[in-house]
Amino acid sequence: MTRNINFDPLLRDNNGILGLPVALIIIVIIVSIILSFFAVSSGVLCSTVQNESVESTINQILNLLSTMESFSHEESSLVLSLSFPSTLEHIVFGDDSFYHVSNKNENNSFQSNPSTKCIYYKLKNGYTKVIHSPISFYDDKGNRFVLQEGTYSVKFSLQEKNNEVSIIAQII
Repeated sequence: MTRNINFDPLLRDNNGILGLPVALIIIVIIVSIILSFFAVSSGVLCSTVQNESVESTINQILNLLSTMESFSHEESSLVLSLSFPSTLEHIVFGDDSFYHVSNKNENNSFQSNPSTKCIYYKLKNGYTKVIHSPISFYDDKGNRFVLQEGTYSVKFSLQEKNNEVSIIAQII
């Protein structure tokens, strides 16, 4: 005579905890732990994706403007539609002095002179980065060009300024 041996005693436990089988309670605990980890990590993941979005947009702008500066004649212009996420505090084209003010060395002096050949951005979570470029940036009045979160149409033009070809940016 063969007897069927049941290897599923946890699911058939009639005593269990509050009338529920022990295996079901263990499964619920494991699923709730996994969902908790996912909920906690989703905020970090979203912020990382938005940071990469800002940096990707800046790199695309630099590639287009470097190509324009290298191969186009003076007075050429390019209009770009730019969109920045709500995590962006500000982005500054042509001046990294914001970065230098917050990053002084132990003598309370700047680490280097501010440069117009860079793009500096700061996120609301405090993350900052300076991206150096081969091109100087100015607004139409000769100052740094600043954008914040949102969508913009920006005209970038080549002009000679301070005996070098520079990019003049203005919101249209």
